[in-house]
Amino acid sequence: MNKKAFTLSADFLTGLIIAVVVLVLAVFALTMFIGKTLETKEQIDAQLQADTDELLTMTNEKIVIPVFKADLKTGQTYVFALGIKNYLEQASNFTVHMKFLSAYSEQQQNPVSIPIEKWIFEKQGPYEIAPGEKKIVALPVRAVSAEENVLYVFEAYVTCTGLQALCNPYGYKQQIEVNVVR
Repeated sequence: MNKKAFTLSADFLTGLIIAVVVLVLAVFALTMFIGKTLETKEQIDAQLQADTDELLTMTNEKIVIPVFKADLKTGQTYVFALGIKNYLEQASNFTVHMKFLSAYSEQQQNPVSIPIEKWIFEKQGPYEIAPGEKKIVALPVRAVSAEENVLYVFEAYVTCTGLQALCNPYGYKQQIEVNVVR
């Protein structure tokens, strides 16, 4: 009986060690994924930053998105840039909001009823911006379990602290389009 008890204990310990190793690897993988997501959130291509800054400088627009269309494969991420310029007479906190609007099939040109998973950060900020200053915010969109040949449309808009009439929304609402390709 001692041999059986020892065998059971050794099998149990082996299983326990394997379970702990798998758990540690899962936590490590999750940490890496979250870190990559946060890293992607902050990355805007240098040329896109320059284009956004130039567009804010050349126009009197409060918010701009210079590139508003992207073709993505399922699982791919694209980082759009949204520029904000504070035309208020005081420093203010600006918050960027995004929401899903619709999805259209290329073949049917009609709205498609597709449940959409979390592709976007729904809210970013607040960012304090001084009067006359600009801020460029990254808007990452990731095509998660998307249907191919469908155009997904998102809306981005900005709110700020200050007068209700000037800040909600601040500037014109912008649309972002993501076409999911093979």
